[in-house]
Amino acid sequence: MNQVKFYQKLPEMVCLQGDTLQIFDIPVIGLDSLSGCSMLCIIEDSSVDGAVVLSKSCTKEDNSFRIQLTSEETAALSGTYKIHFRMTDADGLQYRKLAGMLTVRPVAQGG
Repeated sequence: MNQVKFYQKLPEMVCLQGDTLQIFDIPVIGLDSLSGCSMLCIIEDSSVDGAVVLSKSCTKEDNSFRIQLTSEETAALSGTYKIHFRMTDADGLQYRKLAGMLTVRPVAQGG
């Protein structure tokens, strides 16, 4: 039996602790307007289901949402994390259509 995915998978990502990551630009297809919509980036410890370590609101820009994880936000991370994006529409319905894995490699601190 073939498996049907109802979300898009991000390529696996790797960064160093304290890195500022590139901007995620997430286009929303099928809506004429993002009025009343919001999106949240959720990062969860992959070894503990439901253990959210960071959630951050995305900003609206035209027909997409944008977010960038800063060095301050990745400095506290070390290990492998699930990352996904939850959009809430004007009616309060939630959509999780994009997910992936983020590995943060530890680096020496100080200096």
